[in-house]
Amino acid sequence: MFRMLYRIGLLLGAAILALFIGARLVHTFDPYRLVTEDLLRQLSTEPQRTVRLNQYGTLADQLRQMLHTADAAVVASWLDDTAAATLVDMPLVGRNVQVLVWGVDTAVHQIAAFDADLEAIEAAEVLSRDLARLQFYDVDRGDVVLADLALQSRRVSRSLDDVSEGVGEVATAVAAVTTLPALDAMQQEMVEWQESLRTFSANGGFLGTGTSLADTAAQLIAATTRSLDAWQGVPANMRAVKQQIDGDLAWLDGLTQQVEAAKVVNDRWQFDTLRLLPRFVATYHQVLLMGVVGSLLLALLGWVMDGRGTAVSRGQLAHLPQAPTPQPKLAPRLAFCWPDGRRECQELPVVGELTIGNIAIRRARVRYYLERIDNAFPARLNGRTVGHAHLLNDGDVLQIGELQTIFQLAA
Repeated sequence: MFRMLYRIGLLLGAAILALFIGARLVHTFDPYRLVTEDLLRQLSTEPQRTVRLNQYGTLADQLRQMLHTADAAVVASWLDDTAAATLVDMPLVGRNVQVLVWGVDTAVHQIAAFDADLEAIEAAEVLSRDLARLQFYDVDRGDVVLADLALQSRRVSRSLDDVSEGVGEVATAVAAVTTLPALDAMQQEMVEWQESLRTFSANGGFLGTGTSLADTAAQLIAATTRSLDAWQGVPANMRAVKQQIDGDLAWLDGLTQQVEAAKVVNDRWQFDTLRLLPRFVATYHQVLLMGVVGSLLLALLGWVMDGRGTAVSRGQLAHLPQAPTPQPKLAPRLAFCWPDGRRECQELPVVGELTIGNIAIRRARVRYYLERIDNAFPARLNGRTVGHAHLLNDGDVLQIGELQTIFQLAA
């Protein structure tokens, strides 16, 4: 009974300890917990990431002011509506003026298209707030939180990718006209071109359209000059902005990849189901600890009581009379007495039979019996004629002709 208590206590304690160990293993290898804690470490090491995400709306306004996107949109629309850029195809326009006007036309259209991309990055503010709220790994819904962050990261990443591409295109287009080696000379040529158009306008122009051409040319020159003045220093600033955006873009893409990798591991090992074990252990932590202590005490009690019972039993056995040690016994045998007085013993086989004259002796389970084969010799068992099978008992005397043998059951 006490040994049973000992075993039950050990098994129960081992089972509860297995729950603790299993819960710890699930918690240790939970992929979503690993991603969450790594993300928290990154945010604590580089808090400026969430600050920049939160300031992307402000950054969009700064880029609009830097690029004068509103003015660029107006210029791009005016160029498209009036086809003013076709003036540069006139024979009297020099090559430098053509390069400059075409470059400004390309840049203002790039800036006007880029303004739409700037509106998308304002969604980064929501992601910044959600990242700031992430304080610890939630066992109940940590995977849901990470899935939502990954979804927002993909959305913000797409918008940042468009912005990064737009920044690069705008910076290239602006640099193409603001870093020309002979920019001042080109602008002087534009003024001279305007004076030429005014002269033609005073003389009636080409086919009577000189006045309108002169006015359009004056507006084109003014728009080009304003754009060039507004874009001074823009390419260098835009490259710095692009570097910052690309860094945040790579970080967001890395976060998305980590969450996707955690999802693959979860689908393989079903951590979303195994997570029930840590929840159970956390909920009933005190009860399980008491169960471990109680089961170990039960096992200890059973072990002590069983040890005492064993010691008493051994003491009682020590006072009991000892049974004599059994002596080894010989196998069953036949003792022969030959007519000349000679004596001889023959052990009986365990398997098979022993034939003496017309008598066969066989083993059946644990007994031996004899059987008369024929009538060649007279055979008697204990003075009686052998006519059928007879069991042999210790001391039976078998007489075959003149040969006498005694069956001795020594084992």
